[in-house]
Amino acid sequence: MSLATDQAQIDNIINILADHLVVTIQSPYGNYAITTALETWGLDRCEPIMIKIKENFCQYAMHKFSSNVIEKCVERADSVVVNEFKNIIFDGDLQTMKMLLRS
Repeated sequence: MSLATDQAQIDNIINILADHLVVTIQSPYGNYAITTALETWGLDRCEPIMIKIKENFCQYAMHKFSSNVIEKCVERADSVVVNEFKNIIFDGDLQTMKMLLRS
């Protein structure tokens, strides 16, 4: 990934990773590709990936391989993104509690 310097190439790689995030983030090798993209190009540049991560943040945080990506996101996030993550976690906990109470 560090060899990709053309903006179009970088955008293409980011979009491919985002399009296949569900499978890639939970893969023992795919999570490494996503982590490398985040480290190389930053969270802002990797916004399509970050949007997909936020959709299932809690699920990814609990998975063996995808939790590595979540850890990297939290390490590199600014306070605005960290607050978004907190809101996702708290909203997720409420939804989980409601689901458990219904069953």
